[in-house]
Amino acid sequence: MNNANKVSIIIILIGILITAILIVNLDTYEQSFINIVSIIGSVASVFGLIVAIIQIASIKKISEITSQAVQETKAKLVDKLSIADISKAEKLAREIQMFLRDEKYESAYLRLTDLKSSLLQFQASVSIKDYLQPKKYNKLVEQIQIDIVNLSDLLRGVPKDVDFSQVNNHLEQLVTVLSQFENAVKFHI
Repeated sequence: MNNANKVSIIIILIGILITAILIVNLDTYEQSFINIVSIIGSVASVFGLIVAIIQIASIKKISEITSQAVQETKAKLVDKLSIADISKAEKLAREIQMFLRDEKYESAYLRLTDLKSSLLQFQASVSIKDYLQPKKYNKLVEQIQIDIVNLSDLLRGVPKDVDFSQVNNHLEQLVTVLSQFENAVKFHI
């Protein structure tokens, strides 16, 4: 039983006691049914209002506590989901490296665009600002975007010399950063 319920019961008991005292102290000629009902109704209204105010305050407090717990749970859930997303991005980077090694440039291009989408989502995450150096991360995202443009030009037949070892280096740096981010988020939860 919470404190609000205990206080409410005490107030109800006090109200019953006051009602009984008022009824007993009535003169014999004033102890009509109407007077007794009036006293009971008046005391019940006053004490009922007090109990209602206490219960409303209690419900408001419980609502605030529940809301806070929901927000904390939501934040933890988002962090857990972002761990899965980070792992997926790491896997994508490894796949892209494999496609580049096997000279499957169209597949590498498609996966790079998927990776870019994930990286942009991470940029919007509050967690990334807490666990990573945003400038370093943003620089890697820019490099990946440039790699996408270069690979796109290559696929369209635009004469361009793409340095795949540099693309691989960007992906390797990105995997390292994402791995650090994942571990930081994991061990913070």
